[in-house]
Amino acid sequence: TAQVAGDGKIRAPMDGSIINVVVNPGDTVTKGQTLLILEAMKIQQQIKSDVDGVVAEIVGQVGQQVKKRQVLLSVEL
Repeated sequence: TAQVAGDGKIRAPMDGSIINVVVNPGDTVTKGQTLLILEAMKIQQQIKSDVDGVVAEIVGQVGQQVKKRQVLLSVEL
């Protein structure tokens, strides 16, 4: 099976609220590493990187309400 590479744009899988950002701009991350925690309907979901790279920009901030498919942060390859 071929592994599908992500595009580095980390999007919200559902409507919710950002409750914790684990990384900072400039941090090196690996595929599968937790980047932030999103809460939806009292369930906390870890949002993980889909690529290896460096955190370029964090769009979302703690406490912010986000919509499904909204870009939360980007990782440069």
